[in-house]
Amino acid sequence: MFASVRERLGRYEEVPSDEVWQKITAQTGVKEKVWPVWVEGISLAGMGVMLFFLGLGTKEVVYVDKPVIVEKEIVKEVIKEIIVEKPLIATGDENNVQGYYEREGRQESKELTELKKSVQPEKTLLVTTQEPQLFTGSVEKDSTIISSPAIRRQSDSSHVEEKVVPPYKKPKSKFQFYLSLTPSLAFQKVIPDGGDALIVQGFEHRSPLSVKRFGFAVDAGFQRDINRILGFYGGLSFYRQQQQLTYYYYDRDADVTRVADSWTFEITRLQHTKTFDYTMTNIGVRSGLLITLKGDKLKHKFGAGLLYMQGFGKKSGSYNNRRSDYLSYQLFYRNEIRVNDHFSWFVEPTFAYSFISREKLAEPFVLKPYRAGIGVGVLYRF
Repeated sequence: MFASVRERLGRYEEVPSDEVWQKITAQTGVKEKVWPVWVEGISLAGMGVMLFFLGLGTKEVVYVDKPVIVEKEIVKEVIKEIIVEKPLIATGDENNVQGYYEREGRQESKELTELKKSVQPEKTLLVTTQEPQLFTGSVEKDSTIISSPAIRRQSDSSHVEEKVVPPYKKPKSKFQFYLSLTPSLAFQKVIPDGGDALIVQGFEHRSPLSVKRFGFAVDAGFQRDINRILGFYGGLSFYRQQQQLTYYYYDRDADVTRVADSWTFEITRLQHTKTFDYTMTNIGVRSGLLITLKGDKLKHKFGAGLLYMQGFGKKSGSYNNRRSDYLSYQLFYRNEIRVNDHFSWFVEPTFAYSFISREKLAEPFVLKPYRAGIGVGVLYRF
């Protein structure tokens, strides 16, 4: 760009104006030669042919989206280097080039006026104090730079970058790995033993939401959808609870007292209280079916299955967890939300009841534990 400016200004020459030539002609008496009309016609035709062939060899026009920004100091240096032979002497305004020519007794030429206009903010060349913006495109020599709203619109529409979309990779397997954590509250169903010499009155009253009922389960495994409705799951399960149970009981032996002479008798028994440790650490397997009720991205599923667990905790008092095992059924309702093609997460209220309980418990009853909780988990599709 700067090379073209220098080339343009390098051909600059001080020539008299047309009025000066007319005065010189009048004083010398030389008459201007008048050419015939047909000569002028041939000349115009020849010029037209030349312009046509020159148009065929015109360089490609380069469109830019933004005007080329030139620093003000660079333009001033170009003007001082090519046009002004002496240092520029400014009068009041450092951009006032006109003052120099007035002091030298010369008149500013049309070419210099056009150059000064071209460095105004409204034109293609912008004089600005901001950092220059580099044009990274390839511009051939003698190329014409055009910047107008219409051309910018054409350039914007013709240089739209295509968004590169990576190839879609579908999951290869229909199996999904699941991992869940389920906080729960533990309860027990009491079945008294009729062969002992005790009468169990009941357990100590405890709130259903008591922290003494707290336990948790961790489940991990795989599930697979057979079709849009039916699926199955299977995996490992870990359960831990730490609980103390207290119950009241009476002896069979009692004191019977007759009240006065009537047939009224008063039976007196002593009430006893006992507390035992019911801490368990169980590990087992689970499997069941999944039924999709509705939904696509948000699926509602109902699950039912079996859970077998073996105790691995140490013996504590009358309860030996290591020699106890349980077979339970599980019911849950799952809300499964798909994040993307690989990941989902879910929330599921769940209930498990041990309908077969083989415990080593030295107490006058049999316990069938059950629990209820709300689990959260994630799914990963391979």
